[in-house]
Amino acid sequence: MRVQDDIQLLSGDYAVHLDLIAKVRGMNSAEKFFEDLPDKLKVQTTCTALLHTYVQHKDTAKAESLMEKMSECGFLKYPLPYNHMLPYTHPKGN
Repeated sequence: MRVQDDIQLLSGDYAVHLDLIAKVRGMNSAEKFFEDLPDKLKVQTTCTALLHTYVQHKDTAKAESLMEKMSECGFLKYPLPYNHMLPYTHPKGN
């Protein structure tokens, strides 16, 4: 994302950007974007966007690992990350 002096981007802006990168360029590019973010922007919103990417690409191991890290950071205070994980908790066949 381009930095402009007169516009201050919020973590939610970066989360949307991460989601768009995942849709256009794929999961690896989205992961790279997340890794390159400054630590102050690796917050609940950007982590949840990355989690959504993992779920969309059916990468259970990475999704569960990220949920664990999010729990350690106290980012699981809202239902959205759990909602993303629901496809992994429903029994198949019903």
